[in-house]
Amino acid sequence: MGSLDAEVTRDTVLAVGNRLRGIPRWSGNLWTAYHVCRGPVAGLILGGGVTYVGRRAGNLQDSYFISGYTRLNLTAGHKIADRYRPAVIVRNITNRIYIEQPLALTTNYPGAPRTVSATLAIEL
Repeated sequence: MGSLDAEVTRDTVLAVGNRLRGIPRWSGNLWTAYHVCRGPVAGLILGGGVTYVGRRAGNLQDSYFISGYTRLNLTAGHKIADRYRPAVIVRNITNRIYIEQPLALTTNYPGAPRTVSATLAIEL
């Protein structure tokens, strides 16, 4: 978890102390993974993570704010022949509706809905 003091410190138009648009004071990302080393499913990798983004100013005047959000993600993969690692990643598993980035009072970029993707990592 980290704190970010992104605010106006000196300006001739904007009020000093206003937050910069879309920058949360608090945000954090935590991932963990478990690798099975022995047994019939040796090479299996299970992981999960949580992303937290706090409340953010919607504009430089701080006239409105966007709610924060928490997003959960999961992954499962399997290491093959110590070189290949296919995996499936599920982002936003709760299918939460949230605003990723504010642009204006009536225009914002929404966060992605639940997304499933497959990857293949190859170690050279």
